[in-house]
Amino acid sequence: MLPRLASSNHWRRISFCYLSPGIPNTHPPSYPIPLALRHTFPTRQYATRPPSTIPFTPLPFFFIISGLGCLTIGLYQYYISPIQTYPLSVRQNLRRAIYYENYGKDPDMAVSYYNKALDEAATTPDLQRDNPAHVTGILIRLGTLLQSMERTREAADILGRAFQIVVAPTSTTATSLAPLANVAARHLPTPERIKSIGLAQKLGDLHVALGQDDLAEAYYVWSVEQMVIESEDGKRGTSFQVDPEKTFDFESLPVWMTRTDLGASLEALAGFYASKKKQRCIWFQQKHLSSLVFYHYTHEPLIYMLTNHNDCIPIPLSLFETPISASLAIPLYLRSLSLLPSPTSCHGAVIMCNLAEAHAALGNLEEARQWAEKGREIADDPNVKKKAKKTKEFPANDPRECDEACAVLLMNLGMVQELAGDSAKAAIYYERARDHSQRVHFPNGTHEADVALRRLRIERVDGSTTRKDVNAFGMPKTA
Repeated sequence: MLPRLASSNHWRRISFCYLSPGIPNTHPPSYPIPLALRHTFPTRQYATRPPSTIPFTPLPFFFIISGLGCLTIGLYQYYISPIQTYPLSVRQNLRRAIYYENYGKDPDMAVSYYNKALDEAATTPDLQRDNPAHVTGILIRLGTLLQSMERTREAADILGRAFQIVVAPTSTTATSLAPLANVAARHLPTPERIKSIGLAQKLGDLHVALGQDDLAEAYYVWSVEQMVIESEDGKRGTSFQVDPEKTFDFESLPVWMTRTDLGASLEALAGFYASKKKQRCIWFQQKHLSSLVFYHYTHEPLIYMLTNHNDCIPIPLSLFETPISASLAIPLYLRSLSLLPSPTSCHGAVIMCNLAEAHAALGNLEEARQWAEKGREIADDPNVKKKAKKTKEFPANDPRECDEACAVLLMNLGMVQELAGDSAKAAIYYERARDHSQRVHFPNGTHEADVALRRLRIERVDGSTTRKDVNAFGMPKTA
């Protein structure tokens, strides 16, 4: 029997929807279903997809931009570099030489290519006539490399050629006591003048290493003389600012080429005299040295002048009673100290240390003690070290220079006390020098202090506690 709807008087057929097993009913009927047949129809869950985005990782972009920047710099240096001004045959050898020197780590190959570049430059007359700075730039680079390889003789020859090209292409190499008397740099352009003075100082160092004192002295004195000329020109102070590219038309400049101020020249010459034990005579031109007055430790003015290029006015005879080398070094050190931008600096302490040694060599122990004590106070001052870290002035105001100078000055103070016959105080200073050297990692200072303390112990055992018969350099004292 068909059910009768309550809301109507008509009978109506109801159709039932039978579900097959395993087939979900996704479309339930819209009409009422008896409760007995009702069940929960499953509904499909729809997930909401977020909008699609491309993930951003900055690291690849950073590498790409960095690579492009390096490529741009490399191309700029390749095409705009001063090396491009060389002829092609010279340029190719130079690039290979620089590669083997800086990147290939093969200095022998670098020397070979530098020599090839010089040979090619020699076959290019226009290069030597119109651009001598290009040729000297190659020579200076090669000479510096040879010195770093400890090929001192070859380095001196190469840099000597560069010096000749700069000052006078037709001049001969220095071979006499006054080899540079007729050679002057005043006629040169400023960059070449500065280069010639730096080369002269470097050649002096090399000839000292080779044991050729006459040539070394000649180059040192020549550099001082030219610096005096510069200081009297009135166009600049006692120091120069050098633009490496303008000076050499080359990629790099050795550090020593900028050490061309008057104080450095005087200090180099003073160091040469202080290291020698024989008499020397300074060769200067009268017209240029008349205003340069050197002072001895007794404040006696010493003016070195020439009546001509071969006759030197002698140093007062009273100075010949002591080691003449120290007598010559003292006024030069004093003058270089007065030319420092700030005498109370690390480099000033180094010069005071040298002054103390020179005075001790003359037997002036009190002056030596005063200079050593003054230098030690400066070197041990923390404010001086802080200033040294902030400034980049020349002479190099390096905090490390303060640490090492302090150790040497303590050794000098001990030496003064030992020469005065007070071994107990000398031992105290030597121990302080050893402790300070260990603290600042200065092995040479530690070694010297240990040697001095060992010597004092031996002398104490032998009953010889004084050394009044010799000076600071172990030489017999003069009566």
